[in-house]
Parts: sequence; C-alpha cells; structure tokens
Amino acid sequence: MNYEFIEPLEERPKVKKKTYYKVSVAERILNEFKESEAKYAKVNFDKLKDFYKSPAFASRAIGRVSKRLGLKDKISVYSDENNIYLEKL
Repeated sequence: MNYEFIEPLEERPKVKKKTYYKVSVAERILNEFKESEAKYAKVNFDKLKDFYKSPAFASRAIGRVSKRLGLKDKISVYSDENNIYLEKL
C-alpha cells in the first residue's frame, strides 16, 4: 500500500531517546504551590521578567499549564499589574 507521508518500517529505528524533559517555569511554580500548605500565594513578577512579558502573560501561561496537568478545578490563577496570585479551590 502506498502512503503519502509515512514510510512503514519493519523494526524500531536506531534513534536515541530523549532522556530529560524541560520543565517550564509555569510548571515549577504550580508544583511549588501544589506541594505547599498555603491556600493562597503571590508570585512577584520581578522574578519572572526574564521569562514573560507581563503578569498577564505569565498568569495565562500558568493557567494553560494547570489545565494540561488537570489542576484547572483545583487551582485558580489571576494577576494584577505587578503580581500573579494563586489560590487552591
């Protein structure tokens, strides 16, 4: 059978597997908050200036990661002009 995009192989190719996974800053923030005992937390945007343009971008990224990790119903994320706030629901 002819395929347009793929080429079937008989055995596994000799390609090195990726052995590490890059953990994003947003995921590290969520993991820290999840492991902490605190119900509320504040992340100062000055610590994130190298990674995100604004607190709004950072909170949006944290929200996307929390959705991907299945924490959407457990953690709420919001921001103001200088900080990002996390709340356990």
